[in-house]
Amino acid sequence: NNLNQTESSTRNYGLRASYTEPIARDKILEINYSHSDNRSSSDRRTLDFNSLTDKYDIDVDSLSNDFDNLSLSDRLGANFRIVKKKYNYQLGFAVQKTMLESENQTSKVTTRQHFTNLFPTASFNYQFQRSRNLRFNYRSRTNQPTISQLQDVVDVTDYPYIYQGNPGLKQEFSNNFILS
Repeated sequence: NNLNQTESSTRNYGLRASYTEPIARDKILEINYSHSDNRSSSDRRTLDFNSLTDKYDIDVDSLSNDFDNLSLSDRLGANFRIVKKKYNYQLGFAVQKTMLESENQTSKVTTRQHFTNLFPTASFNYQFQRSRNLRFNYRSRTNQPTISQLQDVVDVTDYPYIYQGNPGLKQEFSNNFILS
């Protein structure tokens, strides 16, 4: 018989800049840069019921902790585009450096991870007629773990589905292919 309380906050900001330069009548070069800063915190408290006070006021230290997470990334890329009457295509490449830092404020343990990712991109569009096109796109991206996936505390709020976060969890990398 316990009470679970979680106070959490998230602060995110991002910056993106792009410069496009025509290098010929039908050729375009784009250089781009982006920066993101994502910070989150989660203070989880589990309190057991105290029959003497008739309140939930007994701290359960093994099911409580205060956790902070920081994800910083910088990405630099370039795209080359050819535009013709019936078709156009674009090839691009970007590199991204990400630092993921998780700090368990309760146990004073900090986990830092550094990732370098390469992101190729490609797109092709062919116009058969005014309303008939063939399109192909390829993109890739990363997803950083959420604070609930990283917070190193046992969560019993959905019993019997008990889980515990992993502060060493790595990022997800996904590839997307679209043909239409």
